[in-house]
Amino acid sequence: MILEYMKKEYRPYGVTDLILNLHNKVNKTMMTKLLDDMVEEQKLIVKRYGKLSFYCYSELKCDENVKPIDFETLGALKQELGEYENDSAEHKKSKSN
Repeated sequence: MILEYMKKEYRPYGVTDLILNLHNKVNKTMMTKLLDDMVEEQKLIVKRYGKLSFYCYSELKCDENVKPIDFETLGALKQELGEYENDSAEHKKSKSN
């Protein structure tokens, strides 16, 4: 429940904020224990500022098979997008006449 919420929101939360957002389904002691366990499992990250701790879902990983896009491919995609936008504008224009 906590991990799904943290993944969905993908932003930092303090313990008290999480308890309130989850409508007091978990008490503070248990929430702290669960969050620290998830940090140890590297499912969450924690930033500590004095007595305050903020937890956030670990960075989402990209597929390792994804190739980086070079500038030539990016330029070709931009040109293709421009052509589609022009076709769409012409289609809307002819439809309104």
